Amino acid sequence: MPKKIFEKPDFKDYNIQSEYDKLCHFLASKNMAPPENILEQIKSGDIIEIYSYPENIQIYSNSEFRKICSYSIEQMTTIPFTQLFWRDDKIHNDIIKQSNLACSDQNLSARSWNIDNHEIIESLHPRKRTFEMSMGLVCPCIDKSTKAVSCFISTVTVNFIFEWADDIS
Repeated sequence: MPKKIFEKPDFKDYNIQSEYDKLCHFLASKNMAPPENILEQIKSGDIIEIYSYPENIQIYSNSEFRKICSYSIEQMTTIPFTQLFWRDDKIHNDIIKQSNLACSDQNLSARSWNIDNHEIIESLHPRKRTFEMSMGLVCPCIDKSTKAVSCFISTVTVNFIFEWADDIS
């Protein structure tokens, strides 16, 4: 039987400017530049992630998801997302398609993912923690030296739904 943990996260301490500053610091350390319109599009509570392109490996995330996710930073950056989490194949394919479109477009601005809200399940968690994902923005980032897209930023909001009371692995 699932055990509900909490309803909605509390974002009263979420500081958009601080999140943007951390994002820009990380990008600068990797010689990458964010699109100019990203700051005004980050919303309170957004999980901000950066994925390498075209490999789709997470190279950055802010602390919002780690507040409710059971995986370590090392797991998130070394184990493919598809092994860590399960989600509907159609949604997964739509995300890959949308990230490829965003990274191949000459318009280097943030845009909506246009992906329906959906559930993801922590595949490696013994009680299969389950979350609802609401996809926000996707935008490419440019390597300053090559002027090529080398990664993309993704924003999402996540609500914890439940975890099973007993291990079901």
